[in-house]
Amino acid sequence: MPTIAGAALLCAAVTWRIGTSLLLPPALALTILGCLLATVDQTLHRLPHALTLPGTLLIVALLIPAAVRDPQSGLRALEAAAVSIAFYMVVAFTGAGAGDMKASAATGLVTGWIGWSALLAATVLSFLLMFTVAVTVLATRRARRGDRIAAGIHVYGGALLAVLLLGPGA
Repeated sequence: MPTIAGAALLCAAVTWRIGTSLLLPPALALTILGCLLATVDQTLHRLPHALTLPGTLLIVALLIPAAVRDPQSGLRALEAAAVSIAFYMVVAFTGAGAGDMKASAATGLVTGWIGWSALLAATVLSFLLMFTVAVTVLATRRARRGDRIAAGIHVYGGALLAVLLLGPGA
């Protein structure tokens, strides 16, 4: 139940920020996908392909009407997704999971639509969130060095923060 309530609150905040823009449906899909996958990642420490791929394809489909109206932003969204995937692919080789790389496709599409600064903000915010959580769980002894910390939550969290801070109307 907390996931549903959290998703509803985040959807309300995203709707408030974006308004009636054609970015609203893909941004809401990202919000719901992020909440679902954050719960799965927290529990299983993985982002299943069976959820990340259809979720990303849904976001692509929801961006098509907006891209028809604004092809430049549509192209930038695709480029941002590719850049985000490449970045998280490098991060995955250093020990992070491949699921985070898959999650970055969806987050890159939505933040890339907003602009390059939103993509950069989403990436920086995700790592700041991850660092804050890691320090907190270590300091409170809820985890030890070497324990795994779910990162997908932070990839989606950073993207949603970027949408709320830099989205249309900001």
